[in-house]
Amino acid sequence: MSEQLNKPGEQVAHNQQQGEMVATFPSLETIENQIFDRTENKLGRSTTEMYAELERKALLTEAADSLASVLHEDWRSSRKLEDGSFEPREKPTKDVEWVAKHGVNTVDIANTSYVDLPDDWKKENREAAEVVVSLLDTQVAPDLTVPAVRDELGTKIHDAWLARNEWAKGGELGVPFSQLPPQEQEKDIAQVTMGIQLFRPEQ
Repeated sequence: MSEQLNKPGEQVAHNQQQGEMVATFPSLETIENQIFDRTENKLGRSTTEMYAELERKALLTEAADSLASVLHEDWRSSRKLEDGSFEPREKPTKDVEWVAKHGVNTVDIANTSYVDLPDDWKKENREAAEVVVSLLDTQVAPDLTVPAVRDELGTKIHDAWLARNEWAKGGELGVPFSQLPPQEQEKDIAQVTMGIQLFRPEQ
């Protein structure tokens, strides 16, 4: 009797006429579908739904990166000089790959575009952008001229910022959004405005 192969992911075909054992392997697409099918059985979700969710997450990540770049450009625009460069702002970085590539462990964040920043200096803009993208993903058409809407969005943005910046608690900025100075409130609301202009220019 011929020995049967029983390896995970391996499909075995037995050629009885020649007495040979021929092993064929499933395609990557087949493996992916099997994984999704098994997960579907456990979670009760269709493969189509799972693919759609993965695609949605990828789109939200892409949107956050796009908005993060806009936030960085907005920040450094106030430092623009007559020659087109920006007033320098040197900062240390712990991004090992970036340091290896550039040969220094400091970066002028004002004269560096978002895409070229080390990861630790992309972090704040990216996380701020993720909050705004999440809010716009759940708000059909937020009207920032309505005080209640403005305060709700401003509160969520400011609370998220405080959660990321423990050093601010107990200081001038470590208060609820409603108690912030008007110019600080506008900084939070401006993030939503930039998100709307980027993703919903018709609004």
